[in-house]
Amino acid sequence: IENFDSRVFSLGNFSAITGKGKSKKTFLTSLFLASTAGSFTLHDKIVSDMPQNKQHTILFDTEQSRYDAYITSSRIPKILGEKLETFKAFSLREYSPLERCDIIEHILKKYNGSAGYIVIDGIADLAKAINDEEEATRVCSLLLRWTKEYNCHITTVIHQNKNDNYATGHLGSSIIKKAECVIMVEKDSNERNKSNV
Repeated sequence: IENFDSRVFSLGNFSAITGKGKSKKTFLTSLFLASTAGSFTLHDKIVSDMPQNKQHTILFDTEQSRYDAYITSSRIPKILGEKLETFKAFSLREYSPLERCDIIEHILKKYNGSAGYIVIDGIADLAKAINDEEEATRVCSLLLRWTKEYNCHITTVIHQNKNDNYATGHLGSSIIKKAECVIMVEKDSNERNKSNV
């Protein structure tokens, strides 16, 4: 019998990782992606248990340059010590918000339900404006539809406001309300290279 603190990232739901800039949100998603891509237990803390027909993991990066997106995506095979055909990464920085949504939809269709875990690092870049209620509703509706239609889990990454710990804009509020779980990442005040999750 194994004891787990919490079940997170279930199929058919989405989650959110929030934090200030440079708090290592992207690094945390790398750990989740590595664990899921390799059906791997990481540091006895992150345990993946994906069904056999849901072995693909996908990273969509909307913020970083192509080079930095490559560095981030190459971290996953390094953590696992092997290259996996089941892990795919896409850099969407140069596209418009609606084009990014179309590309994500196309990739989800391409993998025809075999993708179990997806990260959208920079969910705000799927909206034309993060403080617009209609755009917040549109993006949240996409997340709800994608997770149901493709029976996957999507982890979104969204920044916090500079002055408080709330996710930015109407989009952040909508995502937090509808997410299965919300994980906050913050820099450790005593150790520069450490973050608290």
